[in-house]
Amino acid sequence: MRYEPWLAIAGDRWSTPHNVRNPTDWQFDFTEPMLQLLQVGPAAQKILLQYLGDQPIKNHVIIPLGGVGDERAVAPIIHSMAEKGENPDQKRLNLIANLALTNITVVSDVIWHHGGGITLAKCPDDSKSCWAAW
Repeated sequence: MRYEPWLAIAGDRWSTPHNVRNPTDWQFDFTEPMLQLLQVGPAAQKILLQYLGDQPIKNHVIIPLGGVGDERAVAPIIHSMAEKGENPDQKRLNLIANLALTNITVVSDVIWHHGGGITLAKCPDDSKSCWAAW
């Protein structure tokens, strides 16, 4: 697949999103290309969806899709998830997809239930199946 200059990412300079203080406080540390895509807004969705199957940049595409995407991005993101998050790369991919899907659907309890500041993972081992059932 041909890379667009604005999407070219040398190595993997983007760190995994991490939870800072409470279940709803995430630190994303977006790269400059990711910030530019977020600034473009919904118009970027069509282009982002074209790159969703590109393994080297899949993680970098899913998060901006979650930020600018609408319901049309839900099924492609679910399809791109790992069947089960058994190794670190699969776990990272599914975490990123969970965050993006939660943002798009505004249905945060598909994967996480937040009660009294405590996060309970509903599908820790197979979030793809939980989203597909949703």
